[in-house]
Amino acid sequence: MKMKEEARVANVNKDKAEIIITRHSACDKCEKKCGLADSSHDIDQIKVEVNNPINAQKGDLVIVEMDNSNIRLASLLVYLIPIIGLFVGYFFFNYLGNLIDINQLELFGMAGSFIFFGFSWYLLRKIDNHYKRNDSFQPEIVKIKR
Repeated sequence: MKMKEEARVANVNKDKAEIIITRHSACDKCEKKCGLADSSHDIDQIKVEVNNPINAQKGDLVIVEMDNSNIRLASLLVYLIPIIGLFVGYFFFNYLGNLIDINQLELFGMAGSFIFFGFSWYLLRKIDNHYKRNDSFQPEIVKIKR
């Protein structure tokens, strides 16, 4: 199964295109009109570089697809790696504090949590750079809407 989004092409560069996706909040789909739908947080635009195998041109309204399994993997990595870093850092520094006989193990463990949490974001950046080079993780324009 694939995730599909509608977008507008902002720029074209060889086999890549920069698109603008307009994201709407859940309020847009709600039947109730409670006044929240007029808030400025409801509409957000993001720019994304995608593969352009069908040669869409600037200004075209297009359909962009990405494999759902890739989205799930990316979500899992982004949410789990920092949490794992917090726990591993705490227990590793707590164990290390026991070995070197530190008086305030809790504080030492918390410091380890923050260090490993920071390292997890560095690790995520490296993973992100790796997947940016992998075409199977790149969204792709599949159709020009007329």
